[in-house]
Amino acid sequence: MIQHTGEFKKELVLRGLAPSSIGEAIRDLEVIFKYLPAPVEKVTQEDLTAALLALKEERSLKNVSLNRKISSLKAFFSFLFRKGVIEKDPAEKIPSAKRIREEPSHLTRESLAELLEAALENPLHYIILFTFYELGLRLSELITLQIEDVDSPSMRIKVMGKGRKARYIPFGQELLVKLREVVKVPGGYRNRGPLFIQENGKPLGLSET
Repeated sequence: MIQHTGEFKKELVLRGLAPSSIGEAIRDLEVIFKYLPAPVEKVTQEDLTAALLALKEERSLKNVSLNRKISSLKAFFSFLFRKGVIEKDPAEKIPSAKRIREEPSHLTRESLAELLEAALENPLHYIILFTFYELGLRLSELITLQIEDVDSPSMRIKVMGKGRKARYIPFGQELLVKLREVVKVPGGYRNRGPLFIQENGKPLGLSET
């Protein structure tokens, strides 16, 4: 058994995660640590990267599965760092796998860059477009995101997909900074409700009436 997973599991319970999500996180860690030669206190970012690459290659993992395992790693090592078990978080700078999916075949990287550049004139539009492609969301998933879905400590966001099935997607510091901008209000931040709202204060919608 991996050291400190018992304490980690207790923290996840206290944070209100569903038993199924906690079980998935622990199983992810158990699988990854089979590829790690060092104990948790001595694991480096290079060790984690090599383990993830080996795991992806041997099991032919899709990005969505790999991202879940990265999310579990980030949450676990962030926990160890906060508890003082490790002096440096080796998982902090591990990037998520690219998840731009269901992208039209004619939308090239150059086209995406042009869209983002055009959206710079409107900061809100830019952040929405950046989030849409960074996380690889469906439009219906994007507009239903709630502030409470963003888990800053573990750097992941809960997304409700088809059939109201939840999945958790890891994200990086750049997106976190941008999301904080969209919830900023005079004197502080919004802490509940839709993540993205229009300038008139109404939630985003698939179509305007």
